[in-house]
Amino acid sequence: MDIQYKLNILSIEQVKENIPEVLDALKWVLLHYTTYDEQCLNKLAIYLHNSSLNVILRDNTDLSAGGEHHLYNKLYDYQKNNELISATHGQIVGIGTLITAYVFCKMIENYELYNNLKQAFKKLLIPHHYDGLNNIGIPKQVLINALSDISDKSSILGDFFSQNDFSILDEIFKKLS
Repeated sequence: MDIQYKLNILSIEQVKENIPEVLDALKWVLLHYTTYDEQCLNKLAIYLHNSSLNVILRDNTDLSAGGEHHLYNKLYDYQKNNELISATHGQIVGIGTLITAYVFCKMIENYELYNNLKQAFKKLLIPHHYDGLNNIGIPKQVLINALSDISDKSSILGDFFSQNDFSILDEIFKKLS
């Protein structure tokens, strides 16, 4: 989404074309995931492996390292000084991806990708609401501080939160029923 944003081509079709393996994994989770068992972990590992091969084939990480990784780096800096943050790299990047997807979807006025991600996060037990964020040591204010601290980075997250309007987070991280 960040690459499309930087190119000023806000097209969900182009995003889908850029990340087919990710969307295949998302579709599999939404339609077939039931529990973390050996079959599930093998399937998810294959999707992860295939997406990393595409990075190697592209010889470019632009599609894989957007604002969500800036957010990870900032929260990692916080984590070094605060043992209460127990979030993994994947959890933090997931949080950043969820925020990025919402902002991108808001820009194009089509929330399908965000809604699918949110449902998949819920199924996979990935933090997707404030209680989940608190459980991994990232309360709302810490997230706001990190987003503020990346506002100088060229990304959807950096640009959107440079205006210091964080009210959108309440919509992104509301609990699903």
